[in-house]
Amino acid sequence: MRRALLAAWVLAACKEPGPPLPDPKVVRDRLCAEAAPAVKALSAQLRVVAGYQVPDVKVDAAPGRAVRLRALHGEASTEVLFGEAPGAVAQCAAMVERCEAELETVERVLGRCAGLDSVVLVRPNVDEPVKVNEAMLNKYLGGRVNGVALAYALMLDGGTPQLLGAVRFDVKLRGGVEVDRDAPTEEREKALNDALHRQVLEEVEAKLAPPRPSAP
Repeated sequence: MRRALLAAWVLAACKEPGPPLPDPKVVRDRLCAEAAPAVKALSAQLRVVAGYQVPDVKVDAAPGRAVRLRALHGEASTEVLFGEAPGAVAQCAAMVERCEAELETVERVLGRCAGLDSVVLVRPNVDEPVKVNEAMLNKYLGGRVNGVALAYALMLDGGTPQLLGAVRFDVKLRGGVEVDRDAPTEEREKALNDALHRQVLEEVEAKLAPPRPSAP
């Protein structure tokens, strides 16, 4: 009898209504409002860096700490300014300005800006995009990017971004890129140029790595 009464009490307790779930739109708007100051600070810092006059780099100088590019790794602390593709900060700025997406999307986009503390400015001197050579199968023209990359620490308190390191790079598109030979020319060229830009970022990240300590 006691066991039956206990079971009945548990069942009744489970049926009691709990507190109402928060309105997702209210949560979303609060999330955007809370993230807005940090996102605006990041945007301001990137505008400053983008406007810098790029120095003539004669000797590579790597930072004293590793730089992991978010464009390559997803979860990383360094934004990239390279080409016309919008980076994480631009996406976050657009999100807090027009906070209209679903809560899950807002959380995902704003999460990309969490933890950003540095930026790499990639400035090509030579930028030869890949052009498919229609006269020769599996051949292309161009495919080279040469220039300098500068890493800056971001000062979210409004201070001046601090130069961490500067390196030169010269990258030619390497093979091994999977391209559908039957795809339209524009699609093949896009795939090849996307691969070239990724290879540039991989080269830049490798050159910005701090030197390994010499063996005793």
